[in-house]
Amino acid sequence: DAQDTGIPSDVWRFYLLYIRPESQDSSFSWDDLATKNNSELLNNLGNFIHRALVFAKNNFNRTVPEIKPTEEDYTLLALCTRELKGYVAALEKAKLRDGIRHILSISRHGNQYMQVNQPWVLLKGSDDEKIRAGAVIGICCNLACLLATLLQPYMPDTSASLHKQLNSSDILITPSNLEIVTYLPAGHKLGEPFPLFAKIELARVEELKKKFAGKQEEKENGKVNVKVIEAEVAKQAEKVRALKAKTTGPFFCAASNFFFKLNRMSISGFH
Repeated sequence: DAQDTGIPSDVWRFYLLYIRPESQDSSFSWDDLATKNNSELLNNLGNFIHRALVFAKNNFNRTVPEIKPTEEDYTLLALCTRELKGYVAALEKAKLRDGIRHILSISRHGNQYMQVNQPWVLLKGSDDEKIRAGAVIGICCNLACLLATLLQPYMPDTSASLHKQLNSSDILITPSNLEIVTYLPAGHKLGEPFPLFAKIELARVEELKKKFAGKQEEKENGKVNVKVIEAEVAKQAEKVRALKAKTTGPFFCAASNFFFKLNRMSISGFH
């Protein structure tokens, strides 16, 4: 049961949609779940948003600074607008997995933008550099507001939590309205920032594997245990001998049940 894992439902929603089979088969993996959570949600999406909002809290009194955009800012907004258009196009075609990738691309652009501009360094410089630091954080806060809306169909609890931190609400996005604009104007009061995601440690992954792996005697390194199969064969042999004098109907029923059990053993468990 997913509730017994202690992993938030939004993380499950994200991961299962992220690996959603749209053109080919996919399989579940505890290791991959942890990797996607830690790399995409925690280090990419969560890191971008949390850094921006904490910086705004510590240096701008939880207020969106004034934004005086430069050519570099317009380049960032153009890249994010392209991802926004891709997101809408993906959802219109029910390509939910692609929609998630566009969301993560926006936060990835935001992370790179912050890393290149280094507002923590600019804030220690001249007055113009301090103004520039404010513009960078203001743009990041606005991108966070956009992300809160884009996340809503996938991770509603996370979306609501982020809107609370931003003191904002969902943005109306339509196919005819796909330009990124100022969602949070200068002077907008932000809420209290807190991390959106938590790391799934390797030790926890191993615990979950053991807890949900099923009976060990039925599996050995993810394969069917030969001894279990032999025991099942012996049981079926006894049934066959007992049914020799009877009609074939019950025999086929018993055989079908046997192969069903083998199939269940061969695919049960997570890796």
